[in-house]
Amino acid sequence: MPRLASARPLLPTVVVVVMGLVVAVSAFLPWYSPDIAPPLTPDSVSGWDATFAAKLMVVGAVVATIAGGVLLLDALGRMRLDQVGAAALAIVCVAGIAVAAGMVGFRAIRIPEPADLLSRQIGLYLALAAGILGVMAALVQLLFTLSPDDEPRRARGKRRARR
Repeated sequence: MPRLASARPLLPTVVVVVMGLVVAVSAFLPWYSPDIAPPLTPDSVSGWDATFAAKLMVVGAVVATIAGGVLLLDALGRMRLDQVGAAALAIVCVAGIAVAAGMVGFRAIRIPEPADLLSRQIGLYLALAAGILGVMAALVQLLFTLSPDDEPRRARGKRRARR
């Protein structure tokens, strides 16, 4: 007999997993480029090579992606998590993607030295956008995970006995 899918929504979980992957991959895309004359310009630098914050960002994104993947398996009905386990994994998703978004936000605001010779590139903007979307999706996922879905909903108001 096939197992029924969980009552948890699928979309926020998928968004967390995808945005976690995008944030992790964007660390290897160009983040900074020197603003020097073109003949003297070396190649652009990825976030992984430019700053330690990108390494922390990748760790946070990978942790959020793994936790989101387990929650995705629960949402698809491939495995069953209890309420406490699902809530713990949702909190791990929020924490991981928030760390990743915080690190990329820090490096978007404060670029490494020599800051006056560098310009921001597409990898930094992609990581920032994916981090923000990932945090929002993880918070929605957490809200749905913390809401009691196993209890029957009761109508508000007074109950009247039938005679």
